[in-house]
Amino acid sequence: MTVYTVKKLASLAGVSVRTLHYYDELGLLKPRYRSENGYRYYDEDSIIRLQQIMFFRELGFSLDEIAKIISCPDFDIIEALKSQREVLVKKSERLGELISTVDKTIKQLKGEDKMQLTTDLPLPLFVSSKVRDIYDLSKFLLIIATDRISAFDVVLPCGIPEKGKILNQISVYWFEQTKHIIQNHVVEVVNDVKVLDKYLPAKKRFAYPEYLAERSMVVKKLERLPIECVARGYLSGSAWSEYKETGKLLWADNLPKGLRESEALPRPLFTPTTKAETGHDEPITLEGVKKLVGKEIAEQVRDKTLTIYNFAHKQALAKGIIIADTKLEFGLDNGKLILIDELLTPDSSRFWDVKTYKVGQSQPSYDKQPVRDWLTKSGWNKEPPAPMLPDDVIASTSRIYRTAYERLTGKKLQ
Repeated sequence: MTVYTVKKLASLAGVSVRTLHYYDELGLLKPRYRSENGYRYYDEDSIIRLQQIMFFRELGFSLDEIAKIISCPDFDIIEALKSQREVLVKKSERLGELISTVDKTIKQLKGEDKMQLTTDLPLPLFVSSKVRDIYDLSKFLLIIATDRISAFDVVLPCGIPEKGKILNQISVYWFEQTKHIIQNHVVEVVNDVKVLDKYLPAKKRFAYPEYLAERSMVVKKLERLPIECVARGYLSGSAWSEYKETGKLLWADNLPKGLRESEALPRPLFTPTTKAETGHDEPITLEGVKKLVGKEIAEQVRDKTLTIYNFAHKQALAKGIIIADTKLEFGLDNGKLILIDELLTPDSSRFWDVKTYKVGQSQPSYDKQPVRDWLTKSGWNKEPPAPMLPDDVIASTSRIYRTAYERLTGKKLQ
């Protein structure tokens, strides 16, 4: 039998002699025997027991808990491990946030973490919206998602870090997921700015700014339909306000009585609106859509909108997210219906957490709700100019967008 002195065992295990003395005092790790002059000696069984102690210590168990695990045959070690696993998961999430914060701080100190609120490319500007800047590439368009944020139809003076990248990448994910339902306008996602060489003649190429990577895409230039195609699966927002007041909706006058806020509708509804160049979009019936785009196209957009919503709702639900409603846009490519713009992002949809969902009340959303809440409490009159957001609201909103991306796609934002 091989025996080890306390000093040798401490060296083998990578712990201090004092630690082994302490374990001895607690009765956790008794020596095999003691010499007449008091020296402790350990054997192979001692090494195995010490490894067990160190394993449970690494998992975060207290010494009292370890004593029960090792010494009590009736102790439910499986339940103890499950409980400790939950603790470790929470610690891991917190560590992930801390690492992310450290990475961002390093980038800020190096001047690499600037929000992209504006763009200024030596290309014809096709259109600049509240969030996106779109440039003309002759046969194609370059859509850039900035970090701008709007609320109550007003663009705020500050942005949300990484928002543009997140919106772009979520759209990319859903365009890929739904391409079996309908063709979309994406030609190429700009993950590397060098790909833009393919879309510009040599004389018009320039030093492409790196901020274009991951926040932009090259798309087909199409005829945009003048409607916003909304699918609603739950009674929320303006639809809830209308139902509460009248007991029906413009698009469905035969809804059951007694529905509550945020309750699932008997079936998802197609609730289109006009696409206003300025001001607010206005609700419109399917008959109104037919007058704008024709009966065949109107029925196609209705059917595709609901098919995409049902598909995405089922997929997101499996990941713990409820898509309460979403807005889609379509265009025509020589008469063929094409899905365009953004798709199933926090800016165009209401995302709710399955775990906190409760019928009969408004729901916390994975979107810019913290921004709207703060602006409402601030007393702002919802007319330009909007006030600057405090740092904590900006940070919490950025976290919400990132969480939505990671939960939906199963990927970590780089």
